[in-house]
Amino acid sequence: MGDENKREVDIVQIDEIRKEINDIETDLKSKLNENDVKVMLDEYAKLKKVVTEEEVIVIVDRMLNEKKYMTESDVNTTIKEVHLTLIKWVLGTAISSVALIVAILRLLF
Repeated sequence: MGDENKREVDIVQIDEIRKEINDIETDLKSKLNENDVKVMLDEYAKLKKVVTEEEVIVIVDRMLNEKKYMTESDVNTTIKEVHLTLIKWVLGTAISSVALIVAILRLLF
C-alpha cells in the first residue's frame, strides 16, 4: 500500500511538472513569435525606408542644434530673463531719477 501511494504521488507530481513545462513552452513560443514579428517589422521599415521614431528624434535634435532654433521652453526662459533685466533697469532708472530730483531740490532750497 505504501509503495502504491508513493507511486501515485510521483505520477501526479510528474503530470503537474509536464503541465508546467507545456505552459512554459507555449509562453516561449508566443514570445518568440512576438520578437520575430518585431524584427520583421523593423526589416520591412528599413527596406521601405520608413523613418522610425528614434530617427525622427535624432533628426529634430540635430536640426534644433544646427539651425539655432529654440524650443518653447527655451523661449519662455529667455523671455523671463529679459523681463527681469527690464525690471532691474526700470527700478534703477526710477531710483536714479528720484535721487537726481532730490539733489536738485537740495541745491535750490
